[in-house]
Amino acid sequence: MAPTFDHGVPKLVTWRAGAALNSGLVGGTICSVLTAGLHAKGWAPVGLTSLALGAMVGGIAFGGAWMFGYGHRRGLLAVAALAGLFAAALQHEWLYLVYTNQWRAARVKEPHLALFRPETEPLGFVEYLKQETTPQRAALWGVDFVLTALGATATAGVVRRQHTFCGLCEVWYQTRWRGKLIDAPVLTDLAAPPDAVAVVSDCPHGCAEQLLDVTWTVGGESRRHMEFIVPPSLAT
Repeated sequence: MAPTFDHGVPKLVTWRAGAALNSGLVGGTICSVLTAGLHAKGWAPVGLTSLALGAMVGGIAFGGAWMFGYGHRRGLLAVAALAGLFAAALQHEWLYLVYTNQWRAARVKEPHLALFRPETEPLGFVEYLKQETTPQRAALWGVDFVLTALGATATAGVVRRQHTFCGLCEVWYQTRWRGKLIDAPVLTDLAAPPDAVAVVSDCPHGCAEQLLDVTWTVGGESRRHMEFIVPPSLAT
């Protein structure tokens, strides 16, 4: 996996963190509807659905961080974890709505059930959870919460490591050039084959240092080198 390279130090506490979290919460709300539907139909394998939900939420949380310029690594992981836990909890609200809809549909379809069920309304949310909670289910819910949070943080962390952030301008580096090292528009003393793949990226706000990312293979072993370089136009 590529090392994380940032220009400057990203801020931890900023409004951008809240914006990224809101993106994760909105994404978690939408994704939890999908996974709750799978649970209701019995199509949700234990563990896999939780990880998939977490992965989707983590990706959306990073998307929000990219959009609003939030690059603090640990802060982003915390944002992803919170959004994942929120999505896992929200599934139970959607499943409760499924229960209430099924309860009312059954009363309409089979009115005689009212003779054996004197309740005129479905259980409240708290009563519903109490009825559904068993030691086994509580353990599964706990695993669901943990796996969803892990899936979200893992996804956000992996994607974060693939991108460079400018902590001075609070924006993400953008790729400017890609090709062979020998043709790279930057100066470097790197001892790598001329045909090594090179990628040059920089801060869109004009920070002086560019990032040179070079990959090549030696004897079947992949190697990678990353360094910040002053552009030739500014070098003295």
